[in-house]
Amino acid sequence: MNNDGGGIFHMLPIEAFDPPFEGQFKTPHGLDFAPTADLYGFDYVRTDGRADFADAYRASVASDGTQVIAVSSDAEASHRVRESIRERVVSELKD
Repeated sequence: MNNDGGGIFHMLPIEAFDPPFEGQFKTPHGLDFAPTADLYGFDYVRTDGRADFADAYRASVASDGTQVIAVSSDAEASHRVRESIRERVVSELKD
């Protein structure tokens, strides 16, 4: 999973402040890890969605050698999804 760094800080109250949240806590690195595959001799594929990941995973399982599947995600969007799931679970447990 690659959310470009700092996504965990969305779970802190500091998220509500801008600045300093963006400048001090969210730490995007902007790195491309594809060259690592050349360095260490493995296959590397970058995916952006569930369908792309499923295809890459199936191809990896069917292949020999080492493969790395990088799944790109938006840190804030994925945090909002987790928040929504948590809220639904808490609501169901209260009822």
